[in-house]
Amino acid sequence: MIYKKGKDREALKSLLTLALPMVGSQLLQLTYNFIDMIWVGKLGADSVAAVGSAGFFLNLGWAMASMVTVGVNVKLSQAIGAKKERYAKIVAKSGFLGIAILAVIFSVTMGSSSTFWISTFAMKSEWVNIAASQYLSIGAWGSVITLINLLFISILNSYKQTKKSFKINSIGFILNIVLDPLLIFKFNMGVQGAIIATLISKAITLIFLFREVHKNAYMKVNISQEGGKCLKSIVSLGFPTALQRVIFGLIYIVMGRFIASFGTDAIAIQKIGIQIESITFTLVAGISQASTVIVGQLCGAKKYHEIKQTYRQALLLAACMGVFLTIIFLSIPEMLIRIFVDSPSVVQGGALYLRIIGISQVFMTAEMIGMGTLNGLGRTVIPPVNSILLTSLRIPLAYVMAFSFSYGLMGIWWSISITSVLKGLVLTGMVFYVFNKKITDDETVAN
Repeated sequence: MIYKKGKDREALKSLLTLALPMVGSQLLQLTYNFIDMIWVGKLGADSVAAVGSAGFFLNLGWAMASMVTVGVNVKLSQAIGAKKERYAKIVAKSGFLGIAILAVIFSVTMGSSSTFWISTFAMKSEWVNIAASQYLSIGAWGSVITLINLLFISILNSYKQTKKSFKINSIGFILNIVLDPLLIFKFNMGVQGAIIATLISKAITLIFLFREVHKNAYMKVNISQEGGKCLKSIVSLGFPTALQRVIFGLIYIVMGRFIASFGTDAIAIQKIGIQIESITFTLVAGISQASTVIVGQLCGAKKYHEIKQTYRQALLLAACMGVFLTIIFLSIPEMLIRIFVDSPSVVQGGALYLRIIGISQVFMTAEMIGMGTLNGLGRTVIPPVNSILLTSLRIPLAYVMAFSFSYGLMGIWWSISITSVLKGLVLTGMVFYVFNKKITDDETVAN
């Protein structure tokens, strides 16, 4: 028992050493979004609705990027763990080429037809439609910057250079704080000023990230013969997660149509609610990413028993965060909503959203830790299948509860919370199934 406790303590220390800078970076990203929303919220609920509706489509770019970033994270971590230094460099360079291609495709697709995509929400306010289209157009053309940023952070994290990525992200964060009020109010750019401020900050961050990635991964390595095969392998690993996130984004666009039918206040409620709920996602995402890196390196080094210890400590740490945030969401939701807007109807509706969603926070953390662990093992198909099937359930469930049973917005919020609970329970069960089958078999072969 003392040995087990000692090993668990070592696993927790290793996890925290890697995860804390990742959590810090995630918090900086969350703060990016919070600052934008606070300043945009001062422009009114319609401005929040415009940013929120455009955000649905910009999130699709992040989803597409995971086709490369997840695959790079897994293959790079395993290559480093197996001490295959040259192959690790090939993975990094192949990932860069892949993300550049994806970024160009997304920019052209969304940037050149932003009005069409926003029109799918069928919002009644012409001003909101125009503002959202402009916001989406600027964000889409600038997605080359944001998507390459995601890849470079993934590469540095795989090399366990999480402190450097955190410091670099801090530079962009400080710049964004300064630029937001200047562009939105001083230069009267409105909601467009918020997205431009973010892109400028990301561009500066990208310069520093490239310098560190080039230093660690040696991007000048020649991949002419092996690059194509490596990129194919990266995409095959990342595709299930990318498909999951794209479908998730499409599901939320359909859900957005349901929400928009209740007016622009409803869109503002959902946008602000998601921002606040993302506190949970942000904190646990760092632990989940650290789990992927550590489990990937342990898998490459064939240290199978330590994988189970890493998962156990990650799950315990994330669950504690989930419980704490559930208490916060249930006890002071109005206070949280008022950080962004003063509208009584939005505050009241947002408080209801947080109370319903708050119930599912612990289960969401369990799903994220399970996803990080399974990705590190190279089992990247299981989490997306679980997420796609159960997230898709939200559409019929939301429709029935909101319209057939006449629960309105509350029915939509309950459909989200219920399916989040189911996703966490099912994926946790799958992790234990893989541990009992995959890892036990591999340990036997290794011995």
